[in-house]
Amino acid sequence: MTLSTMRMAVVDSFLADSHRRANRGRRLDLHQWSGAPISSSPLATSILLCIGQMVPQAARVWANDMENIPVFFALCGLAIDLETAAGPNVWLSIVFTAAKLLYTWAYLARVQPLRTVLYGIGVICLLGFCVVVTARVVSFFAL
Repeated sequence: MTLSTMRMAVVDSFLADSHRRANRGRRLDLHQWSGAPISSSPLATSILLCIGQMVPQAARVWANDMENIPVFFALCGLAIDLETAAGPNVWLSIVFTAAKLLYTWAYLARVQPLRTVLYGIGVICLLGFCVVVTARVVSFFAL
C-alpha cells in the first residue's frame, strides 16, 4: 500500500511542479499540451513534443490509480479488520502493488499487451481480497 501511495505522490508532484515552473503558476490544463510546441531549436521542439504526449498519458494513469487504489485500501483494510489469514493478505498486497507499479511503466512506455495483463492481475488481486473477506464473513455466520 505504501509503495502505491508513494508512486502516486511522486508522479503527481513531479507533473505539477514541472508544469508550475514552466507556466508560472497557471493551472494544469491537459488540452494545452496537445498542440505542437513553438520553439526555434529542433531538440527543444522534440523534447517539448515528447513531454506534451506524456502529460496526458500520466494523467490517465493517475486517474486509473485513483479508481483502483482506494478500492485496494478499503478491501485490504477490511481484510485486516476482519482478522483474515495474514498469508493471503500479504501476497495479494505485494502482487497488487507490483502489478500497479509495472502497469504504470507499461502504460507510459505504451507496451499494450503487457499493460492489459498487468491491469488484469491487479483486478484479480482485488477479487482475491473480495473472496478472502467474503469467506471470513460467511465463517462468522456459519458458526
